[in-house]
Amino acid sequence: MEDALQQAQIDDKYIIKKKLSYGGQANVFLVKKTESDEKYAAKVPIQDDSFLDSECDILEYLKKKIVQDIINIVDKGKGEIIRKNRKTEEKKYMILEYASNKDLEQYIRFPKTGFGEKFSKVIFYRIAKSIKDIHDNETCHRDIKLDNILLDDNYHPKLSDFGHAAKSGTFMNDFAGTPGYMAPEIIEGKAYNGYKVDIYSLGVTLFRLTLGISVFTDDNEQNSIYSLIKKKYNDLYWKYISIKEDNNEYINNLSEEFKSLYTKMISPDPDDRPSIDDVLYDDWFGEIRNMSTEQLDDYEKEIKLEDEFKKRRDIIDTCIKSEYQNNDEGINHIYNTRGFDDDEKIKQYFKADVMPKSIEDGKYMNYFINIKGCIEPNKFLNQLCNKIYDEFYDEYDCEIEVKDKNKAKFDVEFKIPEKEFVVPELLKAEFEKLGIKLNEKKEEKKEGNNKIKLIMRIKLYEISEGFLVRFVKKEGNKNDFINKFEAISKIVESIIKNKNENIEI
Repeated sequence: MEDALQQAQIDDKYIIKKKLSYGGQANVFLVKKTESDEKYAAKVPIQDDSFLDSECDILEYLKKKIVQDIINIVDKGKGEIIRKNRKTEEKKYMILEYASNKDLEQYIRFPKTGFGEKFSKVIFYRIAKSIKDIHDNETCHRDIKLDNILLDDNYHPKLSDFGHAAKSGTFMNDFAGTPGYMAPEIIEGKAYNGYKVDIYSLGVTLFRLTLGISVFTDDNEQNSIYSLIKKKYNDLYWKYISIKEDNNEYINNLSEEFKSLYTKMISPDPDDRPSIDDVLYDDWFGEIRNMSTEQLDDYEKEIKLEDEFKKRRDIIDTCIKSEYQNNDEGINHIYNTRGFDDDEKIKQYFKADVMPKSIEDGKYMNYFINIKGCIEPNKFLNQLCNKIYDEFYDEYDCEIEVKDKNKAKFDVEFKIPEKEFVVPELLKAEFEKLGIKLNEKKEEKKEGNNKIKLIMRIKLYEISEGFLVRFVKKEGNKNDFINKFEAISKIVESIIKNKNENIEI
């Protein structure tokens, strides 16, 4: 108990071991009971805690109904959260089952490849069965995505994060979900059926799980790729994806059954989407449709699915636990996109060549660099301003506005040409034959309006371990932000390696 007093705690009942994730609404921590070694996940709201009561109610309801394959609630309360620095605050919290093998998104993100049909068929079947149990109990999830599907000790998927879930979802109109997985009727502000938007999100999940790519980010008429689906040019849609992905082996070998199921699930018309029962009985699943749980377990062993998960887990662990270091320069670079807590040392590491996992609320990313003893901070910012300008001025209209040197922050504004749908040469004749003009609205824009802005604020914070460079997206597209984050991170790296340069603004 003496040791416990030196650690961060929740309500004297749980000891906080580490932060698992950082979201827009809440932090999730790995915790253990003070009197035992049982591990759980604690969800603690950051500010507004109004969502937590609803989430607790739904999870307790589903627990009573004995719904399987979801991350169940274990405990809830409102009590003292004691930080390592002994700072205390009173907050609501929720204690959940702990899934030891991370989320499915990481198993796609780090190897940068999907599972293919053989493996994804079994994984997806288990996911769909959990959605059926939820729907059968008159509950819709409304935020189905790979990030919210966790893996237990046996690498079986469990649905998590019921923050957007609702009961009796036949007529709804509130904005809920994640862009890229969100059904078009939600984006368009229409009333919608919660069960049907779950089917749509489940379809996108199936696509990404199998192929490892995301083909569209905004599912509406203005998104050119999704318009191929909307206009029922399904064959052209698959041809376009194949060419776009350089004839990816998985895409070229897709079965017609897979294409049919996926296309039905993401239909623009909710009435054309199948029910969850229809999904589970689809021809694509073949022989596994009628398997019992025990038979499915045996089938997983036969195709060695667990071995595939373990192989990918090794890749994840290599990425997350590796430090990217240059000992000659005494520099330590760390990508950290899960948020940063001044009270504890950063423990999440990402290699420089790995795409950052997430942007919190699409607004900021952190790039931690220990430049103590290497370069003077203001000099570093001066050089960074100049190098950004030199690097991007020819390509974009780049403007740098230094807001406040004393607080070490400045804004970089890029005026980026609006992206247009480019038809691959191999498909141009087919598009012309069909008379498809997917970028008509962009062509109608007046001259001079074909620019969109990306404005980033770059801040430098001094913390105990070094200096934290934070990239804050003020305006512009999330993907453009990720690209600039990566490009500017390389500039940061070059400045540190050439620390003797003396460039003034």
